[in-house]
Amino acid sequence: MSLFRNKSNLINVKLFYREENISGYDKIFIISKDEVNKLTEEEIKEKGIETLNTFWKSLSWQERNNINHESEVRGEGMVLGQVDYNRWRDLRVKQCLREWDVKDEEGNPVPCNPDTINRIDAYVLDAILDEFEKITSIELEEEIKK
Repeated sequence: MSLFRNKSNLINVKLFYREENISGYDKIFIISKDEVNKLTEEEIKEKGIETLNTFWKSLSWQERNNINHESEVRGEGMVLGQVDYNRWRDLRVKQCLREWDVKDEEGNPVPCNPDTINRIDAYVLDAILDEFEKITSIELEEEIKK
């Protein structure tokens, strides 16, 4: 039943991107899924578009509450329940992101762990997390019909 979170049921979140060296800087361009779907396989290759597959776990009630609690700012003058948004996002990514198909320069798999997650380009991880949030958000039936 989908109401209960199964730890083995991972969500594939794809990120489409291309890299371009600009003045010695490897700039990353994110391409939307809608734009990629308009292209042929040949056009995708011509444009140098690559796919990063990431696999995420959906949180249970308890896991989400633990992340919220660990993200609370404590101290004198702090509002009860105030959350450090950056800490919350960091914990969410490190709790939910379980696997990826990242390879190093030699073609070896790069492990998906907190250390390697910390080294990913921040904007790339923001884009992946945003897509994960879109996939896992709950929608009211009226919104779907629009």
